[in-house]
Amino acid sequence: MTLKVNSQRILDVYIKQKTKNARKAYMEVHPTASIATASSRMTDLLKKPEAQVYLQEHVTKATQRIVGLVDSEKEEIALRASQDIIDRNMGKAVQTVIQSKNGVTLNIDLSGSTVNVQPAKLS
Repeated sequence: MTLKVNSQRILDVYIKQKTKNARKAYMEVHPTASIATASSRMTDLLKKPEAQVYLQEHVTKATQRIVGLVDSEKEEIALRASQDIIDRNMGKAVQTVIQSKNGVTLNIDLSGSTVNVQPAKLS
């Protein structure tokens, strides 16, 4: 079974998004849809095998494009493509964040102190 034209349009919008928000992709093609409808329909669409094949075709095409860029004449493009391939296959390098807090801890021992309580004056 093949995808309907609107389903392909929705998936094309979804593919181009950086954040991959399925509901927003649906609502871009169907702006009058409710949030609940958009969420439900996108869930159903993404479960369809033909939608998965359509998305995988784009991933394959993008992967081939990146691999082709490794041999680019421009060093920066070749480097970025190479880094992307390594990151996808080996995982990105772990980045450690060291956070320190500067402060003072003050301990006061009042165990040997006496407290003088004075009654309030009534006028």
